[in-house]
Amino acid sequence: AVAALASYPWLSCTGEQYRVRETWDIDDRVYCIGKESTFRFMENVLSEVIDLFPSPYIHIGGDECPDKMWQKCPSCANRMKAEGLETYRQLQGYGVKRLEKFLSEHGRSIIGWDEILEAGVEIYIRPPGKKQQSLTLLSGGERALTVIALLLAFLAYHPAPFCLVDEVDAALDEANVERMARYLKNYSGATQFIVITHRRKTMEAANTLLGVTMEEKGVSRLLTVKVDELLKEGT
Repeated sequence: AVAALASYPWLSCTGEQYRVRETWDIDDRVYCIGKESTFRFMENVLSEVIDLFPSPYIHIGGDECPDKMWQKCPSCANRMKAEGLETYRQLQGYGVKRLEKFLSEHGRSIIGWDEILEAGVEIYIRPPGKKQQSLTLLSGGERALTVIALLLAFLAYHPAPFCLVDEVDAALDEANVERMARYLKNYSGATQFIVITHRRKTMEAANTLLGVTMEEKGVSRLLTVKVDELLKEGT
């Protein structure tokens, strides 16, 4: 947000003239949710994104948004009072829901970090053989399967050169771990998967295994096993 606020300082809580950051970090200087001008700006930006990109999904971010500035802002306080909001996370949720409504009216759906679930944005899922229900009501395994299915759908629509998944199989039972590993193997022709896992079935499907061991206390060692080469050698 700081890059935009450097050019449009009136969209911040203070109106202060900022400089564009030269390094990355989480920054307290964020958009003022209490000002209508903020939403006009965001909707104009999203309108341009809609015109430029045909994807039905638009990522709005919103991860780890600090509320330090909102706590001191009269405009944000007025917004919270007018909307009956009690916490600053609810204030962020108000902003998310407004953007979700705008995108929905233009035929698009939002993607964001898990904070959007705190905003009251409902995501409905229909697992095979079951009725449609909210994502929040699914079990851990069903949520994991939903995420995996969505990821593979994205890759089928637009393959990426590589994809990193971190413990996505942790909540799955053995049958579904094996099924997931098989699907990743099928998609590996167009996409290189980097999988962080502790599950044996997932490891068995890998072409290369990377692990860290500590033979001596305080000394870590990286081990690499090229599974395909070992199979060729019959080891």
